[in-house]
Formats: sequence, structure tokens, C-alpha cells
Amino acid sequence: MSEETDNLVLDPSKGTSFNIEHIYIKDASFEAPGSPQIFINDGLQLETEINMNVGTHKHSDTLYEVIMHLRVTGTFEEDVIYLAEVQQAGLFSLENFSEEALHGTLGAYCPDILHAYGRQQIASLISNGGFPPVHLPPVNFGFLYDKHLEQKQEKEKESVEA
Repeated sequence: MSEETDNLVLDPSKGTSFNIEHIYIKDASFEAPGSPQIFINDGLQLETEINMNVGTHKHSDTLYEVIMHLRVTGTFEEDVIYLAEVQQAGLFSLENFSEEALHGTLGAYCPDILHAYGRQQIASLISNGGFPPVHLPPVNFGFLYDKHLEQKQEKEKESVEA
């Protein structure tokens, strides 16, 4: 990880604390508009598209909700065969974090925790829908967060130069 995410270590001497208050499913849905035809035409190879977004909501000075929205779409040619969506969420308590460490924790560490739960929910929804489960690949949220910071800095630099 880079210098930005390396600074996310708790410092008990400063009273820094991090707690997972609750992990939960905020929303989940599964649709199979391609059934039962997809089951009749055995052997069709589905294309899978995976989308993921993460958002954060501040509820108090120390309580934050992080929501990971996962969407997996199975298609054959142009037709949607199934659509699975999960909003995996967590409430996290963060106290006495620097601004940089707070953003890094909410942008990298918390999504990493939620991803494990979201992966399982997506695989379960798709499997329970009668399809082979889709196992989402691991994600390096620290790397993605660092890339986000780099892009943000580049945009700020470009706007100053313009």
C-alpha cells in the first residue's frame, strides 16, 4: 500500500478506536427474466457483468454507514437472463481519527470488510435462482483508494493550471 493507506493504523495513545457496530443487508434482489427458457436450452454460455460502487453516510461525529452496492448481470447474446443486486452495509464507529485516516478507513478498510459478506450474498442469490454461483474476485480496496486519490489530485492540479 502507499503512504496514504499506510497511515491508517490505530494509535491508542491518541484515543483512536475503530468498531464494527453492525453488518447487514440493506437491500437485495434477484430477477430471472430469462427463465424458464434458459433452463430448457441447456448448455448456453452466459456472459457475466459485475458492477460495484461504495458510498458512505455520516450519521454522527463518530458513526458512519458504508454501503457496497454489488450488481451481477447474466446475459446471453442481448438478453438479460438474470440480475442479482445486493446492498451490503455496515455501521462503523471511528473515534479520534485524523481526516486522512478517516477517509482512508472508510474508503479502503471498511469496503474490504463488507466485500466478504457481499460476495457470499451474491453467490447465494444466483445459486438459489438456479444458476451456477458467481464468485466475485478479491478486490484490493487500498489500491483502488490510492488510485482515487491520485485521480482527484490530478483533477485539482489540472483545474488550477487552467
